[in-house]
Amino acid sequence: KAEVVIPDGSSILWAREYLQRAGRASSTLGVSSLTPSVFPAGRRLCSVSDIPHRSLHELRNMLPAILIGLLRGADIRTIIKALQDMPPLMHRLQLVRTIYGVDYINDSAATMPDATIAALSAYQDKPLVLIIGGSDKALEFEELALAIASHTNINHLIWLPGTATERMKATIILIGINILI
Repeated sequence: KAEVVIPDGSSILWAREYLQRAGRASSTLGVSSLTPSVFPAGRRLCSVSDIPHRSLHELRNMLPAILIGLLRGADIRTIIKALQDMPPLMHRLQLVRTIYGVDYINDSAATMPDATIAALSAYQDKPLVLIIGGSDKALEFEELALAIASHTNINHLIWLPGTATERMKATIILIGINILI
């Protein structure tokens, strides 16, 4: 098995078949919360600041790619350069434009509460107007409502039409959020 360890103590087990084909029983890649660096089996590879990311969520998504690159024999500097040169993904925290100092971010691929929560963590220090709502996928919204409540930088909520919107509003009101709805 391969394990990607991240600072909050959680881990993702993945790529079992890939590692078996590569003849590796186990590989670990992690990020230290004490000294922000990337390491496999205790050996420091690079500083976390060398890896282009806007949030812990993005960093988590890059670690498996870094591990596979290392297992395939790539040098860490080559991997970091490739990540730096990679264009941002469309609809995923994509900066659309800055107008009069206001950043317009397209995160329309965040169609689940977990993705929206991760996006909010990338913009904790900027005032936000959050556009949410949409189609109901029978998801729970309590964690999203709590995340919205904990981000004091959200100034307004703009609601998209859709079958989930009223359920989201009800959950947010139940939590007691005092943001203009």
